[in-house]
Amino acid sequence: MGDFEQFKEKVVSMITPIRVYKAPEYHCCSSCKKKKEHKHFKYILEDNTYQCRSCAAAISNKIRYAKWAKDNPGKVRAKAARYRALKLLQTPAEANLIKIAQIYKEAAQIQKDTGVLMHVDHIIPLCKGGLHHEGNLQILTADENLHKGSKV
Repeated sequence: MGDFEQFKEKVVSMITPIRVYKAPEYHCCSSCKKKKEHKHFKYILEDNTYQCRSCAAAISNKIRYAKWAKDNPGKVRAKAARYRALKLLQTPAEANLIKIAQIYKEAAQIQKDTGVLMHVDHIIPLCKGGLHHEGNLQILTADENLHKGSKV
């Protein structure tokens, strides 16, 4: 190594990089209203707001679910009825969940074809001890079902 190279190495080793401390930039999320560092945000241009990544992901999931729900109304209704029945522990083990789902799908198809809002009704209401199984379900118009209420 030449003299110049040795000199250059010494000079470079003696110089220490100067670090300038920069305080992190904080923003307030427009959805959850929490104050977080800039690195946790995604800038949304449509409405010029800051939104943290977790809120942006949650909203994206909500939009995705809303689209799926619009495309699959029968499945949404069957899921909601299954949830209500499970909550009341009134779905017997021998219930045919495939037939139940088909009834809800059929109601959604009738509604789509006729334009009349249809409900799947429990002939004996769950609140009166009826079970959530295919033999206790019927398809009614929304008006008929709401008029019937929880009557047998």
